[in-house]
Amino acid sequence: MRKRVRTERGGCSTWSVTVKKFEEICLIVIDDIKAGRKKVGDKIPSIRAMAEKHKVSKNTVITAYNKLLEQHWIKALPKSGFYVGEDLSNTPMLNATPFYTGIDLLEQQMVNQSHHKPGAGRYPKEYMDKLNLERYLGQASDRFGSESAEVAHFDRGNGDPAGNVLLRGLLVDILSRRAMTVESQNVLLTYGTNHSLDLIIRHFLTSGDPVIVESPGYYPLFSKLELHQVAINTIKRTKLGIDANHLEALIIKSQPKILFLQPFAQNPMGTDLTSQNMAEIQALCTQYNVIIVENDPFLLARDDAASYFFNQTCPVIYVSSFSKTVSASIRCGFVVASKSVIKSLTRLKMITVINTSSIMENILNHCKYPILNTTSS
Repeated sequence: MRKRVRTERGGCSTWSVTVKKFEEICLIVIDDIKAGRKKVGDKIPSIRAMAEKHKVSKNTVITAYNKLLEQHWIKALPKSGFYVGEDLSNTPMLNATPFYTGIDLLEQQMVNQSHHKPGAGRYPKEYMDKLNLERYLGQASDRFGSESAEVAHFDRGNGDPAGNVLLRGLLVDILSRRAMTVESQNVLLTYGTNHSLDLIIRHFLTSGDPVIVESPGYYPLFSKLELHQVAINTIKRTKLGIDANHLEALIIKSQPKILFLQPFAQNPMGTDLTSQNMAEIQALCTQYNVIIVENDPFLLARDDAASYFFNQTCPVIYVSSFSKTVSASIRCGFVVASKSVIKSLTRLKMITVINTSSIMENILNHCKYPILNTTSS
C-alpha cells in the first residue's frame, strides 16, 4: 500500500511523491524529532508497540528502524530498546547522501525502489505488474501459495543488491544447522559457482598475482585465472588428499594470495579431504596468511558440517550453489565471507551484472525440494 503525501514548497502545498509503509514510519519518527517531541537520548516505541499503534506489520517497522539506524536518526541499545540518536533536522530525509559515485547511485536506486521517473530506463511498476509474470512459470507459480503476502513479494524490480533477502535468510538457517554461524550480511547471492569465483578473482587478484590450485581440479576456474593473467601454481590432489609438506614448500616459494580448494566431492577426483588433512591445510594458511576459497557444490546433499575452515582463525571465503543439488538450469549460487568482503563483492556484482534474478531466487526460496526444507524439519 502506498499513499501520496503533501510537501510544502514556497508556502504552497503540493501532492507529489508516494511513500511506502516503512517510509511512513520513518517519517513519523523523524517528524517527532524535528518537532521537538523527541530529543536526543529519548526512547522511541518498541517494534511491537509501533506496529500496533500504526496498524502495520512488525516487519514493516523493522525495515523502517533499520533505515533510521543506517542514517543515525536512532540508535539501538542491547536489551533496552531504541533511542533518538541524532537530530538531523537540516539533513534531507531518506537518501541523505548528497553525492554519489555511479555505483552508489545504482545501489540507492535498487535498495530504495524510488518512484518512477522519466529516463529511468524501465517502465513504471504499475505497467510491469500488469504483465503478471507468474503465469509464465507454470507449476512453479503454484508454490507461492494462495496468500497474497507471498505473491506480493514476487519482486519485479532490481531487488536487493545482495540478492533475495528471504533466500539469504533461508541459507543462514541451513548453514546454522550445519555448524556454520553467519548472518544475512555475510551472504551474497550470485549466478552460480562460476560467477562467485569470477567476482572473487576480480576483487582479490591482479595480473601476475600468484595462487595455488588443485591438480587435477576445476577446469573452469583455471580458464578464469588465465583470463585474468594470474600466476597459477598447482598442488597435486590424490585420493589421500594434499601433501602438507609439498603445500608448505609451494607456499614459501610462490607466496600465493589464495588457495582454491574443494574439500568435498572434489572435481574430478570425487574424493573428500580428511579432517586431519584439512587441519594441516588450515594451519599452513593461517601461518602464511593465505586466503582459502572453499568450493562446496554439494553442500545441500551432505549431512555433516558445511565447512571445516569457516570461522576458524584463517581467512576463508565459502562458495556453494544450487546447480548440483536442485537444477543446473537454475543459475543461483552464493558466497559466504566477512561482512566487509561481502560488501565489496556486492558492489562489484552491481558493476558487472546489476543484480541476480530475484524471480529465480524467490522460486528457490519457496521450492518444495526436500533439501530446502531443512528449516522446517
